Order: sequence, then structure tokens, then C-alpha cells
Amino acid sequence: MSSLRIAVPDGCSVVDAGRVVAGAKRADVWTAYEAVPHGLLGTGASSVVRKVVRRSDRRLFALKIIDKAGVGELRQVANEVRLLRKIAGDRKRAHPGLVHLYEVYESETQVALVMELCSGGELFDRLRRLRVFREADAASIMAQLLAAIQYLHGRGLVHRDIKPENIVFSEPHSLAIRVIDLGLAKNLHGKGTRTPC
Repeated sequence: MSSLRIAVPDGCSVVDAGRVVAGAKRADVWTAYEAVPHGLLGTGASSVVRKVVRRSDRRLFALKIIDKAGVGELRQVANEVRLLRKIAGDRKRAHPGLVHLYEVYESETQVALVMELCSGGELFDRLRRLRVFREADAASIMAQLLAAIQYLHGRGLVHRDIKPENIVFSEPHSLAIRVIDLGLAKNLHGKGTRTPC
């Protein structure tokens, strides 16, 4: 048996060697959820986001599936989950402008994040499609965005990747937004806040 060295991300113990996310369910995500046909919501460099339905109650969610082999820094995955859990805390106090994380599953090859389904698409796509926003609508979106950023900063966190692609609408014809993708987020007073994203 050969010796395998695994860099264990912050927040994981040696017992979790090979695992990235502390406290993740070690069951197959597909036993609890099923993919919705034509439910691809987006893709990233090492992830895909799909619309799924929970088998037990038929409720819809977004499932972000991260390929461990495609991630340069597995610490970023553990960090994103840790920060999503931190900002959610008690669901009664979770901020409405930030996407909600419900469950995390982990296999040998993937990490799956079960999150709130935001079906209204990205701000980027809406801007491109409409080309012109009414001033009142733009003001509403900016007020929500600044409130979400203030909430993060109040908890000692900085997002570091705010852009139209990381701002999504909760529903297709709604102006309610959610900030997503905390993969590059850091503690405000920790190491690495001055490094390039």
C-alpha cells in the first residue's frame, strides 16, 4: 500500500483525510434528489449547477456539483461551505440578499451543495437582455446589494468577487436578488484579503 499525502483544508481533521467539507453527508446526493429535465442553470470552471427536486417533498432546489479533480484549491470549496454556513447561522436571521445553503453532500470525487433555487437568472443576462433599467429598479437592486455586502462585512467577511454574474434574481419577474458564489470570500481581518482574486 503506497503512502498518499493529502493536504487537509482548514476546518477538516485528519480523520476526514480525503474529505474536503467537515460535516458533509457522506451519502449519494442522488438518493435524496433527482435532476429536473433540462434543468441546467449554469457551469463554472470546475462546477455545474442544476435544478433538482427533493424526492421526499418534491421541493425545488439548486444543486452546485463541484468536481474535486477540477478544483485547483480544495480549500476554496471548504471555505465557501464554511462561509455559507456562517452567514446562514440561524435561518431566522439569515440575510434575504444572500443565497441560502441547505445541505452538503460529499463523495470521493465531488462536493454537492444543495442551495436555494434562484430561478430569475443572472443580473448580467437581464442587463444584456433589457439594455435599459428603470432608475427605480436599479436603485432597488443596488440597495439590496449594498445591504447584503453590509451584512457580510458586519460578520467580518468580504466577498471579493461581486460582479453581475454573481448576482441572481429569486424569480423571473422579480427584482429580489441573491448574492452567490462565496468561493473567493475571506475573513475581513484575516490573511489573503489583499491577494488578487
